Amino acid sequence: MHISRKLTSALLLLLLTPVVIAQGQGPAFDIWYGDQQSFGVPGKPQRWVNILGNVSDPDGVVSLTYSLNGGPQQTLGFGPDTRRLQRPGDFNVNIDAALLQAGANYIDLLATDGAGDTSTHTVVVNWTPGVVWPEPYTIDWSTVANLTDVVQVVDGKWTFDASGARPVELGYDRILAVGDISWDTYEVTVPVTVWSIDPNGFQYPSIAPGLGIILRWQGHFDWGTQLGGPWQPIIGWEPYGANVWFDWGQNGGELDMSGDQGLYAPDPTGVFLDPGVTYWFKFRVEAITPDTSFYSAKVWQDGAAEPNDWQMSGVDGPGDLESGSILLVAHHVDATFGNLTITPLANPNPATISDVVVIATQDSADITWTTSKPATSVVNYGQTLAYELGTVSDPNLVLAHHVTLTNLSVNTSYQFEIAGVDADGLPISTGPLSFVTNGPDASGIVSDDFSAPTLDPNVWTLVDPLGDVAVSLTGLQLSLSVPGGVDHDIWTGGVFAPRVVQSVANADFDLEVKFDSVVSQKYQAQGIVVEEAGGGVLRIEYFSDGVDTFAFAAWINGGSADTLLFQAINGDGRQPLRVSRFGDAFTIQAELQPGVWT
Repeated sequence: MHISRKLTSALLLLLLTPVVIAQGQGPAFDIWYGDQQSFGVPGKPQRWVNILGNVSDPDGVVSLTYSLNGGPQQTLGFGPDTRRLQRPGDFNVNIDAALLQAGANYIDLLATDGAGDTSTHTVVVNWTPGVVWPEPYTIDWSTVANLTDVVQVVDGKWTFDASGARPVELGYDRILAVGDISWDTYEVTVPVTVWSIDPNGFQYPSIAPGLGIILRWQGHFDWGTQLGGPWQPIIGWEPYGANVWFDWGQNGGELDMSGDQGLYAPDPTGVFLDPGVTYWFKFRVEAITPDTSFYSAKVWQDGAAEPNDWQMSGVDGPGDLESGSILLVAHHVDATFGNLTITPLANPNPATISDVVVIATQDSADITWTTSKPATSVVNYGQTLAYELGTVSDPNLVLAHHVTLTNLSVNTSYQFEIAGVDADGLPISTGPLSFVTNGPDASGIVSDDFSAPTLDPNVWTLVDPLGDVAVSLTGLQLSLSVPGGVDHDIWTGGVFAPRVVQSVANADFDLEVKFDSVVSQKYQAQGIVVEEAGGGVLRIEYFSDGVDTFAFAAWINGGSADTLLFQAINGDGRQPLRVSRFGDAFTIQAELQPGVWT
């Protein structure tokens, strides 16, 4: 009996010992992709390496730091931060690959909890410099053993199976990077299946759930104190090349392609990503000059024939990144990215001609267009398809083209053709096009340089819906200003922006307005309003979100609104705007570069 009591006592002691020790333990680490991670093979998709994980403790985590190869401790942010760190305790060790040594690198994590207890964890990063991701490149998920063998995880916790890669937890910009930071001309094809969207994605700063592909990625940029920074990990998603993106916040769901240097191309076909249905994304970039690129995209449902034509295409630049990898992005979306194919593009294609705009007066016509590669400018024209009136040309290789035809007849139909030779020596042409010169101006619009000390009441009427506008004339300008913090929006609820208006006849017109003020603060806007007698409103403006400047246009009628243009521009809102009416059609142009209307 005496021996039995001793054994029982010893057994109780062994059972109690782990509980006592646990009370003094520090935070626990969960390194999502393992304590041994390799980067640089099969290549380098971005500037950074990312060590992702979570740290937790019943007493709460109060600090988190890391050191690289025995260096000084550096502070790590931990979630949630409403951006890259989704859950409490999530972290992302964002390390510049230039700081890594070839071979093994040691990242020592140190966490402290609310009771003052600490714990450490070491992650070994094996770095192989100088390897370029091979082209062509494919991912067959049924053959993949480890996710990080075929992609670099930039953000989020991901899983995969034979059907593809899928985020485990939904959140802000869950990102996989594929390809090499040095790639400049290539095409990617990947099937995507959306399962659900996260309703939390409609909250600020996420704006709306979205999904897509980004080309020419080089890594996040440090935006310093912007948007409430500094941030760790850094959050700057610009600059990048371009993205093809499905946004559930635009009219319930819209597809478009955009770049950070002004490219914007909405999908004209109305593709919608239905849950549980697979869609193919094909996206390409072609280098034109070192900082100007041509992007093309198409999206179609699995089982349907691939469209022959690109649904969206356009030029981004100057200022476009010269090279970069591919990002697969799920922004508050549960989706699977399937087997992926990347193809290098080597053979030159003829430049494409797009964005043809004709602004005709009674005796002249300004013709502008863009080409996907630098090309010469040629316009053949006449009153017949023989183009008997001749040719106007410019031998310079440019992307933005502008030709003026003069000595035309009033209210006359003209035939014309745009042609030229691109930088690769390949001929290009639009085929026959036409325009009609204006008849006598019947609109009654009166021009004004606002040099008088007061507004001319025979021309202008001041409309001040909220009674808070300050009006002044300097002899050179008309100034309208309103106090901050008050909603002066123009939308389905009404037109609350102060404005000066003049009545015009129901006729064609050309209107050009120059602005001298800058829009830089969030929600600052200035522009033109065309108000229809029947109640419809055409809203055209520049506005700022506090970081970028956008050109925006919308048609508002009663309780509905259609967005016609929503495009970031390389400007500050002082660029002239032009609105032209011809019949029931309106053309909107901006002079983003001197002498070049787009």
